[in-house]
Amino acid sequence: MVKIKVSYQNAQELDRLIQILEPYILSLKMVKQKDERYLKAYIKLKLKGESNNEI
Repeated sequence: MVKIKVSYQNAQELDRLIQILEPYILSLKMVKQKDERYLKAYIKLKLKGESNNEI
């Protein structure tokens, strides 16, 4: 499993990234922040050959 921390300025940027990574995404958590220049999201990706089951 790979964990990615993403910083973005608008929802369209994150939506585009999700479209690209969608076949590999295990989970996605968007962090709500106030008065910040960049928004943050955390994405967990499965690697090729990994199952979707997490222990």
